[in-house]
Amino acid sequence: MRSFIAIQLPKKVREECIKVQEKIKDFVKAKFVEEENFHITLKFLGNIDEEKVKEISKTLKDLHFKPFKLKLCNLGVFPSEKFVRVIWIGVKPKEKLLELQKRIDDCLATIGFKKEKRFEGHITIARIKYVKDRKSLLEELRKTKPKDVEFEVKSFELKKSTLTEKGPIYETLSVFSS
Repeated sequence: MRSFIAIQLPKKVREECIKVQEKIKDFVKAKFVEEENFHITLKFLGNIDEEKVKEISKTLKDLHFKPFKLKLCNLGVFPSEKFVRVIWIGVKPKEKLLELQKRIDDCLATIGFKKEKRFEGHITIARIKYVKDRKSLLEELRKTKPKDVEFEVKSFELKKSTLTEKGPIYETLSVFSS
């Protein structure tokens, strides 16, 4: 099963993500992420079997961390402004999020997962099919600022992702609390 580790977002954050989507929708043809699917991916695991799910859950259950706060900040794109494929909302401060991601990465490396080369904590809000006017889109992204919505990270989840014609369906397999 296709899976990943992520931070679930509270309703106030998801609502702000929807507001930002509204501001950019006229500039692109895109698959906009549904409100219930907004999250911060900490590690993509790829396709794993039931045994690996048990091994991951066992490995991560003892990973304790102090709850920390994040807030929404800027908008960005992947892979570059010349070739926009994903639009995302960033979070700050990055240090605690990076620390949690690294600890998860280190734990999972002990059971055979490769470590991430680079991590950019973000919330994907749109997967781009076509940019109508790149210059106008980039101007809009620079001037659009999400509200400084603050939220506390107290847990992360192992998620299953089932791809369908209408988009992915996410299911929580395990929750790991601080």
